[in-house]
Amino acid sequence: MKRLDDQDTTLANWRADHGLCSVCGEPALPGQSLCAKCAGVESPPASRSTARSATAATLRSARTRAKRVAAEGVCIRCGRRPPADGHVLCTHCLLSMTNGNIKRRFAAHVAAVVGVCTVCQRRQARPGHLTCGECAEAAATRRKELRTKRAEAGLCTECGAPLGDDHRGRQCAKCAARKAKTVTEWRKRKQKRDD
Repeated sequence: MKRLDDQDTTLANWRADHGLCSVCGEPALPGQSLCAKCAGVESPPASRSTARSATAATLRSARTRAKRVAAEGVCIRCGRRPPADGHVLCTHCLLSMTNGNIKRRFAAHVAAVVGVCTVCQRRQARPGHLTCGECAEAAATRRKELRTKRAEAGLCTECGAPLGDDHRGRQCAKCAARKAKTVTEWRKRKQKRDD
């Protein structure tokens, strides 16, 4: 069994609070914080698809619980206290996540589950997206400004590398080839869907 370091403890606590194994995130045994596999009670699953379906069921369960608890107007982590202004977590749970990276990852995960923008975590996300319209627009503006600056400096607009003699337009040969491959694959997938 893997030993948890300080960065993993907040995630492990969250998993244990939500009936999941604190090590792997699978459903825990009744009254325990470990699943059968991590507790050494059960052999590993017979196939990868079994493990994938168990993980998918766990995620569905976590999403359902988070939505239900958010609808009740309480913190989606502890389920006891009211959330802080503009957040889905209570002040206590927000403060208990001391590591900034864990806090951002967890907050973005929670926001995605509940349907809140993963960037600002205040406004409702657009249907089928992880961000709200304002944050998406701001990101698009930043990307456009960066591409403009790179083009003015004679750099590849995608990666920022100096343009060589073999460049195509405003992109280096490597980025142009990658983009062409991506477009070709997208067209193949679209044609399969349309057929």
